[in-house]
Amino acid sequence: MIVRHSSFFRFTCHLLKYFGYTLLGVAIAFILFGTFGIGHIGALILSLVGPWLIRSAIVLVCLLGVAILIESFKN
Repeated sequence: MIVRHSSFFRFTCHLLKYFGYTLLGVAIAFILFGTFGIGHIGALILSLVGPWLIRSAIVLVCLLGVAILIESFKN
């Protein structure tokens, strides 16, 4: 039996996937910054982008919770 999820749930899962890719890219960038000895640039970028990443993560978790509630009430 194939379960077809709502478009909102699939959209939220796509956003979560791309957010994970973003975090992976940021982690790779920090590893490269540390390797080349320019960790101070990584700290600067983290101070600028860090709050937005945290806010984005909170919004994504809330969207996922709403999508799960919608899926559970659908049946």
